[in-house]
Amino acid sequence: MRSVKLQEAAKLECMTADGDTVPLLNAEELEAITVVRGTLTSSERHIVESHVSLTAKLLSKMEFQGDYTPVPLWAGAHHEMLDGSGYPEHLKAESIPRETRLLTIIDIYDALTAEDRPYKPPMAPEKAFAILEDMAGHGKIDREILESFRESETWHHN
Repeated sequence: MRSVKLQEAAKLECMTADGDTVPLLNAEELEAITVVRGTLTSSERHIVESHVSLTAKLLSKMEFQGDYTPVPLWAGAHHEMLDGSGYPEHLKAESIPRETRLLTIIDIYDALTAEDRPYKPPMAPEKAFAILEDMAGHGKIDREILESFRESETWHHN
């Protein structure tokens, strides 16, 4: 209902300082103020999400040997979730290597607790682990790897 009213309001004409008439909101502005979840529009989210594909592409230009040959695959899938709800390929558990599962957990933990994010304050480790536990409970991340990560205490910031 709110979206319909905003769409109608967006069409209202306003006069500019030059005497031209323009709609109250252009398409991009309307999209931005009608974002339902989070703060990004779909086009902005697409740009942000493209970093995993770009990571895989960049790393595939490098030569990794031996056990590290799959590094581009691991890094390029670090936003995949065990239940298939991740991106970019919507892989499910059986297609996600253990190394990627670990990278995913580390990446989420870092995103939640990092002190260098200008758009949000860092979260306390206890709260970050509560979120990760909830994700594990919903089948998104690997509970066993999460517990190993927590027990390792490698997550402590220096």
